[in-house]
Amino acid sequence: MPVLKEEEREQVGKLLKDLENEVKLVMFEEAGCEHCRPARELVEELAKLVEKVSAEVHDFRAEADLAKKFGVDKTPALIVMGDADYGIRFYGVPAGHEFATLLQDIRDVARRDPKLADEVREELAKVDKPVKMEVMVLLTCPYCPKAVRTAHRFAMESKHIRGEMIDAADFQDIAEKYEVRGVPKTVINGKVNVVGAESEKVFARKVLEAIGK
Repeated sequence: MPVLKEEEREQVGKLLKDLENEVKLVMFEEAGCEHCRPARELVEELAKLVEKVSAEVHDFRAEADLAKKFGVDKTPALIVMGDADYGIRFYGVPAGHEFATLLQDIRDVARRDPKLADEVREELAKVDKPVKMEVMVLLTCPYCPKAVRTAHRFAMESKHIRGEMIDAADFQDIAEKYEVRGVPKTVINGKVNVVGAESEKVFARKVLEAIGK
């Protein structure tokens, strides 16, 4: 039985038509994970629908070394890859408003270009230390995809940046740790906070602030 609704399948056809290059969706799941099955079904259906999209599903516990290699520390986890791992992560099911985010990420990765403004690229070129952008979201939030997309596009642009979508409803311990009272809330390297869907220029400045620049 198809996981995707008819309008979602139409989105797939519209956004992922004629992809330039191959894209791999790498997922980690584990026993007892409430949302792993719907995440896996979504990933596998996308791979069936789109010729240049493939799916790999791994066991987080049985393949712990591989999970560690990818820096995956919770499930469900989804990595969107091209020729390389660009640091794009989804923790939770990329459904609701985040489904479009996933499709747009696939399109970016397929063309190997996040298409950022030149001034933003210049700022990100200054990043020379590891940066983790954790974007706390709710799948019902219409403003959250903009922040997630920014984190993911920054990750594509810089080898030092990892952009993570984290479903606050699924990972309530992380939401409590970061005192999330509204979404989107982006936490950069665990210390610099951006509340709301700010511009890419603001996010770039915050990234540099997080590494002392």
